[in-house]
Amino acid sequence: MKTTAIVYGLVLLAVGGAAWYVYKKLGAGALNPANPNNVVNQGANAIVQAFTGDKNQTVGGGAFDWLHPDAGLAPGETLVGPGLIRATPPTPSSAQSGTASSSAALDFSLVGA
Repeated sequence: MKTTAIVYGLVLLAVGGAAWYVYKKLGAGALNPANPNNVVNQGANAIVQAFTGDKNQTVGGGAFDWLHPDAGLAPGETLVGPGLIRATPPTPSSAQSGTASSSAALDFSLVGA
């Protein structure tokens, strides 16, 4: 019983000493969760950057991109691959008859003449 208590005390002392050493070596800001440059945030961002190949990607940005794949695309555009945007080809009916907005603009220009 006495030997077990001594072993537990030594383990606790070693873990506490290691934690104190890391705290002093890294500084208080490196472990602060409110600091964007903390060790955990830097490590997580490094993993995301290695996975995506984008050196500016963050965990939050990666999550947003994954949840909103069409963010920033104009209507009628699709994302084909990383950085590759393709416009959706017009349908045969809209290509033959024209769109309502273009004919309306033509009609208004003729009425005013």
